[in-house]
Amino acid sequence: MLFAKTTLSERELELYIQIYDYLSLDLPTPDLVIYLQADSKTLYERIMDRGIDMEKNISYEYLQSLNEAYKGFFLSFDRSPVLIVNTEFIDLANSKKDFEILLDKLLEYFNNPQGRKMYFNPHPSLL
Repeated sequence: MLFAKTTLSERELELYIQIYDYLSLDLPTPDLVIYLQADSKTLYERIMDRGIDMEKNISYEYLQSLNEAYKGFFLSFDRSPVLIVNTEFIDLANSKKDFEILLDKLLEYFNNPQGRKMYFNPHPSLL
C-alpha cells in the first residue's frame, strides 16, 4: 500500500484501494510483523552495492520518501505486534552471526511476548 501511495496517480490509487479492500477482507492477522529499519543513507548504499540493474536508477530522494512512509506506517501499525529491528549495524544478508542474533531475539519474543511494539537495536559494541 505504501508503494502504491507514493507511485500511483490519484485515480490509479483509488482503484488500487478498492481492490485491496476487497482482497484483504478475510486475511489472517500475523502473529508478529518484523520491520527491518535503517536510515535512508544506509539503505541507498546497500541498494547500490547490490548492483541490481532495475534498482540502479532509484534516486536517493525517492528512497528517502519511501523510507519515511514505512517508518510512519510501522510506528502506527496496531493490527499485530511489531518488532522494529535497527539494521544499521548488522548485516542479515551476509552475516550468519548477525542473523542468529536476530533469531535469538525472535525466540525470546515468542517465549515471552512484551507488548505490541518491541525494539531491537543491536549496537556494534554489543555484538
